[in-house]
Amino acid sequence: MLFLRKILLALCISWAVPFLAAGKGWAQKQDYGHAVQAGEIKVAEGDYSHFPRLARGQGGRLGVLYYRGYNHGSGDNQGIAKSQKPHGAGPAQLSINGTYARGGSAELPVAGQLTISVEKDETARRFTIVGEDRDGRRIEETVAGAGAKRAYTRQRYKRVSSIAVDGATAGRISVGPRVVPSNMEFRYSDDGGGNWSGAIVLADGIGSDDTFYYVGALAGLPNGTFMAVYVRVNPDNGRTDSLRRISTDNGVTWSKAEPIQFTGANPRTTFRLWGQIQATPSGKLVAMAYAGEDNWALVSSDLGRTWMANLIVRTPPETDYNEMAVAIVSDMDWIAIARGATRGQGGSSMRQFVTRDGGKTWADLGGTNADWSGGYVSPAMQTMRCGSQATVVWVYMARASRSSPPPTPNSLIVRYAPAAAALESAKAWSGQNIIGNVGSFTHRSGYPSIAMNEACSSGVIVAGRETSETTAGIVAMKWSIPADLLSKMKGP
Repeated sequence: MLFLRKILLALCISWAVPFLAAGKGWAQKQDYGHAVQAGEIKVAEGDYSHFPRLARGQGGRLGVLYYRGYNHGSGDNQGIAKSQKPHGAGPAQLSINGTYARGGSAELPVAGQLTISVEKDETARRFTIVGEDRDGRRIEETVAGAGAKRAYTRQRYKRVSSIAVDGATAGRISVGPRVVPSNMEFRYSDDGGGNWSGAIVLADGIGSDDTFYYVGALAGLPNGTFMAVYVRVNPDNGRTDSLRRISTDNGVTWSKAEPIQFTGANPRTTFRLWGQIQATPSGKLVAMAYAGEDNWALVSSDLGRTWMANLIVRTPPETDYNEMAVAIVSDMDWIAIARGATRGQGGSSMRQFVTRDGGKTWADLGGTNADWSGGYVSPAMQTMRCGSQATVVWVYMARASRSSPPPTPNSLIVRYAPAAAALESAKAWSGQNIIGNVGSFTHRSGYPSIAMNEACSSGVIVAGRETSETTAGIVAMKWSIPADLLSKMKGP
């Protein structure tokens, strides 16, 4: 393996020498045109289906893992009553005006506990909530105000008709469901994304256990193994754990869910594995994760039972790193890009990191050469080997933003770079190529995931399309790489 690695690296380096000598990869100008795409295919719709993770299995089969729930996140702190401060010094009623409000009351997707979120210390206050349970019976509960952030009901409400507070509040108050149950679901396609199977429910929070499942990650291997990883939130106490399920028959049947373990420096009990899980040439699995203020590289040598965690970057006060993607160039050499750098950190809202020792230590290469914007989110990456060459494909969402809007807001962007050049510089990326129609991915759409075909000439991208706070679906698009760029990728 060491001998093979040296040969591959030598090939990559010899191909990239002209670019490295110039200090950049392909030109930053948009000289390759828009990526050609052959229409959208609906993958999943109904309720709020979002955050797809795409992977390739055996025989060209594509699998996609996604979240299906009722909104963009775990709970909805303002789903019943938006943030407000009641007027007057005496008892008052909170306005029921949140996401689920209709005609003065709120009907929740499922019965559950409620969260009372506070801006300041409200321990002197009492909140009385009247409504109905899942069987339509009247329920009422009085909850003491919280000293910091949140208080919760014990009872589970399906409908809320009134929220009263016994006196003037110190600050603003909002009320919403503590947990909105959700599913993790899987589908597959055998024709390159043109048609998709029915949903295979891997975690059934909506139909069976009122649990919130989220932040999935998916691995696909050439031997027909798929692995799905996701987070479970206990609806009664908010505690989380990470679970995995395995399919050894190309995604048709799945093992029972089992907890996974994390080791390494300062290990946590739960990590949010994010996006597509990549495999190294020697068979290790690599996933990106973010937890609190930190971004991590997770490595598994036992098909996801245990993961070694190594810190990539700790978020400084002036920014907020978030979703992260990784491209595997060799067993030791990986490239990662994170959402969330600021102007002062390199002129881009995407920041690039590399490791030369298999994820143990990471170097910060600074901001990429994408135009600076506050709207770039959710990167996805993949390494393509076209002939003797290695090329990294980088896809992300350019979302509309009040802070320095991107050049083409509400669009999916793809860029390319020679792998050897991208290991040396964050400025090696080509100009932007647009997947789909400019401006067609509005609201909090995006979170793309990609799979390239073996010939390198085309690929499939899946992405979420949000149309409101409570509705979203997943679409797939095939796109072709422009001929001149494909020629550069394949080399002489």
